[in-house]
Amino acid sequence: MAFRNRVPGGDRGFDPQYRAAGDDVDVCWRLRARGWRLGFSPGAVVWHHRRGRIRDYFNQQRGYGKGRGAPRA
Repeated sequence: MAFRNRVPGGDRGFDPQYRAAGDDVDVCWRLRARGWRLGFSPGAVVWHHRRGRIRDYFNQQRGYGKGRGAPRA
């Protein structure tokens, strides 16, 4: 994902309530709700940090699962 430094309309980016995952989807939904369009660049390259240990990988996946759950009150 790449965004301009400032998004018009006062939206400053990620919501801190998403601590494990889901923050990227939330930003996209909010931008779409404001009438913005999202683009896709097939030539873009994204480098992800590779987990060095299997335990770290499973912890990452657990975080993704938490991000898919209902927001906590």
